Amino acid sequence: MKNDSLEALHQYAEEVRKAQYDYSHIFESLGHGLEVVFDCVLTWTFDVKVRRPWRLLGTVTDEKHQIFQRDIRTHIVTAALADELINPKIDRSLSLAEELSTYNFQIEAPDQVTWPRSIHDWDDNKSVYVNFQILDTSANNLRSIVAPDEDGVLVAKSIIGFEGQEETLASIHRRKQAFLDGSVWEEEAELKAVKLVSEPKILFDGGELSVSDRRELLKSAQTLLP
Repeated sequence: MKNDSLEALHQYAEEVRKAQYDYSHIFESLGHGLEVVFDCVLTWTFDVKVRRPWRLLGTVTDEKHQIFQRDIRTHIVTAALADELINPKIDRSLSLAEELSTYNFQIEAPDQVTWPRSIHDWDDNKSVYVNFQILDTSANNLRSIVAPDEDGVLVAKSIIGFEGQEETLASIHRRKQAFLDGSVWEEEAELKAVKLVSEPKILFDGGELSVSDRRELLKSAQTLLP
């Protein structure tokens, strides 16, 4: 790794530290600093209250959505993420959920997506829509259920604790939040996990790094970033 790249990394790390965990200006600057590009499965949850038909009282649990997305591009601003990317493991989670949900507007929210065509084809009148279903979200299986031209698709949806029994529930109600003006809105989903399902690309100041350079740069970033 060239000395000028190491010096630029020191400057980037200093910029990150000075941000004091408000990284908005960093994430808005594509092509600047240390970035990663990857395919992933995002796990979102809603707080819900569900009730079985024969019970008077409901149960509080989570409605879980898993979404496949391609080519997510985001900055590396923590030592933990740099460490995970030195030897990236497919089908393992990345320490990135908080940063993506706060700063990255590329990611799709749960209610904005639908199943891939292999599960439900809107152009096929005979295709039966499935509301809840748990699919194998491993990288190998995703290649067989998601077409190359598809992005931002739902690959699993369930009610935790009632997997496979969702259609038998009498009610599923998402938690709502009341405001001082009298309005009531559903609480937003929370991004819980980001699972890596492709070999990541590491960029520095907009250029893709070779395997050897990225390992060296990420090892340095691991010691320099907060």
